Amino acid sequence: SRAVTELARVIGAIMGQQSNAGVFSPVSIACALSLMLIGAEGETKRELVRVLGFQQFENNLQNMHQLYSQMLNDLAKTQFDVRPPSWRTANPCYDGDDEGGIDYDDGSYEAPAKDVIRVTNAVFVQDGVQLDGNFGYFSKHYYNSTADNVPFATDPGRAANLINGWAARSTEGKIREIVSTSFAAETEMVVASALYFKGLWSEMFEKQATELKPFYPDGHERPGKPVLTMASVGCFPYYDARELDAKIVGLSYQGNKTALYIIMPNNSTRQRMQEFQRNLTPAMIGEMVSKMATRKMYLQLPKMRISNTINLRDVLQRLGLRTIFNPGQSDLSGMVARPVPLNIYETRFGGSTPDPSSVVFPIDDYYPLNPTEGRRGGTNGGSQPNTFRESASTAKPQPVKTGNQLHVSEFIHKVELDINEKGTEGGAITTSTIFRSLPSIHFRADAPFLLLLGHDETKLPLFYGSIYDPSP
Repeated sequence: SRAVTELARVIGAIMGQQSNAGVFSPVSIACALSLMLIGAEGETKRELVRVLGFQQFENNLQNMHQLYSQMLNDLAKTQFDVRPPSWRTANPCYDGDDEGGIDYDDGSYEAPAKDVIRVTNAVFVQDGVQLDGNFGYFSKHYYNSTADNVPFATDPGRAANLINGWAARSTEGKIREIVSTSFAAETEMVVASALYFKGLWSEMFEKQATELKPFYPDGHERPGKPVLTMASVGCFPYYDARELDAKIVGLSYQGNKTALYIIMPNNSTRQRMQEFQRNLTPAMIGEMVSKMATRKMYLQLPKMRISNTINLRDVLQRLGLRTIFNPGQSDLSGMVARPVPLNIYETRFGGSTPDPSSVVFPIDDYYPLNPTEGRRGGTNGGSQPNTFRESASTAKPQPVKTGNQLHVSEFIHKVELDINEKGTEGGAITTSTIFRSLPSIHFRADAPFLLLLGHDETKLPLFYGSIYDPSP
């Protein structure tokens, strides 16, 4: 997960130069890129490994795919998480720096209500391109991904309907259109990724407290603009990171599996936020989270509906992923059916590796784990069927095409994220705790800030991005 958080940092730094609300799903993008590794060879494979930060797995990609499969299984779990971040269990709610404050919530850690996290990826290729059976099997096995043929050239409208139908099914109707019908005639392949998240705040905002308040896109020295803003007095995890000249506050979702972190540099402006994000490493985030303690505070946060459709092609090219988009240089030969069966483990994933149940995750900086804690094995990471071992050949695959190679035409990523009084996607009505006295800590997210929606157990950033202007 450290690699995914680092990928979020570098993508966010690029997107922050162009967008007012550059929010995206790092885990979804990373899974889609890892999916392409199953079919990549040569320089394309090397570029993917570098962009993903997986140089240590370059000669043993099977292990990397097993780790991703485990993380996706952990995201989908609904059972009680026995190792939450320390702020969930270690402290009562104090007023400011008063360590003798009243425990407003008895410090208990409730068993989770169900929330929904779903990561889906898909590859759509032009009709007539026969996909390799091993690619189809392993993309499903590790990433629960689909790989389908669609008529880009002959019926672009139907191709778009098929892709948009996949998006709607994957997000329970939240995202209904991810592509238009205007495909280029030479389109061969579209890679799509989506993350669906549904959750309610543990402490909801009072609707009657939401009102227009000024937000300052370029800091308090410049003019502000009216933005619908939520407000609450309650108990929230908080840390004043003086060593980074910033502050962080967390909003927990019901179920105690996920939290939205708002990180804001002091005296924030657009330029200061961009510099802060460029330098904010996964280790720094982990250090801040580890030092958070629950505090009574006044919290002010913009009410937002974020809708981003991002063609990641330009961003990924700037990160060094170039050949995969070039018809003359792309090497995705492992995706295309070939006359000689391929032993995918020996030629692409490298040598034999332990069963995934014995794989231990590296200690992570983002929500650091107990150093003695290992990861449990996922259900998707088992060994491949014997039929693959029996029919596989060690012969070097021969090219199936001459001239232009199969390449990625578009890399589409769409995010829909509602941040409102109830949480994300609406839900039951309740009220937040109201205190008789105004607390000493005030956190007003009324200038550029960083948003990170994190999953406790996997330490993965589900959503990440800088907010420079939350207005519609």
